[in-house]
Amino acid sequence: MQNYLKIYNRRNKTLENELIFKESSLKFLYSTKTGNLLRDILIVRIIVSVLYGYFMKLPCSQKKIISFINKYSINPDEFDLQINKFKSFNDFFIRKLKPEMRPFSDVPDELASPVDARLTVISIKPDTHLFIKKNKFSLYDFIGIKEANLFAGGICLQFRLNPADYHRFHYFDNGVHDAIKTIPGILHSVNPLALNSVADIYLKNRRNFTVLQTVHFGTVIQAEIGAMLVGRIHQHFPKGTQFVRGEEKGYFEFGGSTILLFFKKNSITIDEDILKYSDMGIETLVLCGMKIGNSLLV
Repeated sequence: MQNYLKIYNRRNKTLENELIFKESSLKFLYSTKTGNLLRDILIVRIIVSVLYGYFMKLPCSQKKIISFINKYSINPDEFDLQINKFKSFNDFFIRKLKPEMRPFSDVPDELASPVDARLTVISIKPDTHLFIKKNKFSLYDFIGIKEANLFAGGICLQFRLNPADYHRFHYFDNGVHDAIKTIPGILHSVNPLALNSVADIYLKNRRNFTVLQTVHFGTVIQAEIGAMLVGRIHQHFPKGTQFVRGEEKGYFEFGGSTILLFFKKNSITIDEDILKYSDMGIETLVLCGMKIGNSLLV
């Protein structure tokens, strides 16, 4: 029997059931001894995701697109291309949308989601530790830079992408950043089933992070985390750039993924409905460009 994750959809202000992608496979890999062994020896290795990603780029994978769209109720009217124009499943997976589908507000103090995802708000404890799904780890271990201490007492926003989501991510403000740092690792699933089963997944998974010097939100760290079957994290400006609100920063190839944003203490407030459901352990479904909070620095 298919199980679901409970999420809050703030567009229509209702609690909904999210279909779990490949639930039976995840349960096998993260809830059985045989699955754990297979997962740790083979599945989470980078090469497996690279090979799977290669398969999803082949023309024969195109036949998976229609059934995937129907199963996950994806709206093709948002696509900038017609379905028959996608040359492979990965071509569909990294699809672009019509510009008007994900508008960003010009209001300076409004904080917008950088991505389509399920959002959770996490407090950064004064000793610079994070608690995610009962797992504790230091922010310094996660990003490996001395600036970690600057975020003690701040807020972490966790954006979990479902494989059915639009997988391009955008800048939420104007600003500049230096070169993007990559921390190598393996590729566990970031689905809650996996997060509940394996400690410190975010410390083990391959990840990129960028120190953003933003105009309206101060210094912010953005981390893109790879996950099982993610062939690659593409960054458009790996050596650094000046950026503007709404501009595309990069995209994930096939698989689920996560983005984390780290804000300093007393720099932002988050909308009350998101906080309410986050405190209840329920993720909030947000769209790229949707307002999720405000700056306290403007």
